[in-house]
Amino acid sequence: MMIVGQAPGERGHLNAVPYAGASGKTLRSWLAIAGYPDDALYERFYLTSVTKCFPGSSATGKGDRAPSPAEMRLCRDHLEAEIAFVRPEIVLTLGRISATVFTGKEPLDRLVGTLREGEFAGVRFLVLPLPHPSGVSYWLNAPANKAKVADAMHLLSELRIANDW
Repeated sequence: MMIVGQAPGERGHLNAVPYAGASGKTLRSWLAIAGYPDDALYERFYLTSVTKCFPGSSATGKGDRAPSPAEMRLCRDHLEAEIAFVRPEIVLTLGRISATVFTGKEPLDRLVGTLREGEFAGVRFLVLPLPHPSGVSYWLNAPANKAKVADAMHLLSELRIANDW
């Protein structure tokens, strides 16, 4: 199983453990809903991102700047190599940027809570799009979107049980 975010955070180089802050707490809470123990994030999932370097702060000062298409192209070979090596059966995407890489351009509200088939680097797998677990994401504030996350965790729970993940 693999989790793909958009880019490392600003302090990612300072902490060898990704998702150690508030985003990680949210992500672990989602995985708990799907029936995973607290240590599953680091024990059962390969964690990576679309780009490999912090892209900088957003122009508004809230959150990180989204990686540019050029930055994503520069890092694509690295992501392809990771997927070819890991050969995941399921990829959880975090946010619109990573979802777009695997599912094409669709709004998050049409992606979250659905299970898609994906192929990347010659590897076929299931894709479960999720919003980014960042507290900066206002998308998570809408009750309908919270329900979509719950739907996604229900799907993940069913897959976990059926495949002994």
